[in-house]
Amino acid sequence: MIGELFIGELGVNLFLQSFANPINTLIFIFLTMLGDPFFWIIISAILFWMNNEKESMRIATIVFLNATILGLLKFIVHRPRPNIPHLEEFTTKQAFPSGHVAILTSIYAFYEKKIKSKEKIILILIIILTGISRLYLGVHYISDVLVGILLGYLLGKMFYKLENKFEIIRQNTIKQKNIFTLFLIILTFFIIKYLPMNLFLAITLIGYYIGYMLHNNSFVVKKMKTSYIIIGIAIMIFLVDLATKTNYILSGILFLITGLFITLIWPRTIFLIEQTLKIKNKQAKIKSKLNKKTN
Repeated sequence: MIGELFIGELGVNLFLQSFANPINTLIFIFLTMLGDPFFWIIISAILFWMNNEKESMRIATIVFLNATILGLLKFIVHRPRPNIPHLEEFTTKQAFPSGHVAILTSIYAFYEKKIKSKEKIILILIIILTGISRLYLGVHYISDVLVGILLGYLLGKMFYKLENKFEIIRQNTIKQKNIFTLFLIILTFFIIKYLPMNLFLAITLIGYYIGYMLHNNSFVVKKMKTSYIIIGIAIMIFLVDLATKTNYILSGILFLITGLFITLIWPRTIFLIEQTLKIKNKQAKIKSKLNKKTN
């Protein structure tokens, strides 16, 4: 699939870009970030670190479904980005469909029944504005955005209806975590070796699941301090930024480590830090008591 699906499609992009200026570009870059899959991976990480594993897993699964299905679609359809000025950098050259609006719409569709009417209007407006931002920034055609919204909504509703079955699968995989972890590791290296970079986001989520399988509740902090969460986010951003600037194989490995970081590496690291601080505090109190007795 190359170029416009219908006559005048590119004109929509050019019309929106006729209003281009630094302020508008900044606003639309902010809006487009709301649909960035990595933004939602960070949200999933924060929820996990705040001891809300269930919601974290839901967000991660929604992003995983979108990353996998849309990544394969991008690879199969192989539609190039619009041949106009691009006001945003992108990691893949394929445009169809729009993953940003698909992820936002999926999350909306999954939580739709729990959202109040007024909030629905705001969220729908955000989805529309995010779609417009993708056109303004010149990285998608309007058909990419419309199909992204449709697919995203269907995926969100599908996950909502099948959530109980996903929960059964999750419980079964926890029981057979060694076999499942080995399967995920093999799948990761298969993706790195044979599949396109479109699916590297899925590797991050695979790392998330591997870490989830391996983590132990007795070796994690129940609720991290805000400072630990901020440092954790900064490390994740560094890892992903490094992954996008290195060679193909190392990039895949770094994406995997990013996923492991969320559910295994960082929780375990903070647990060890907290335990060390507790031991030092105890030692300091004992030393203080001994000094008082001596005096």
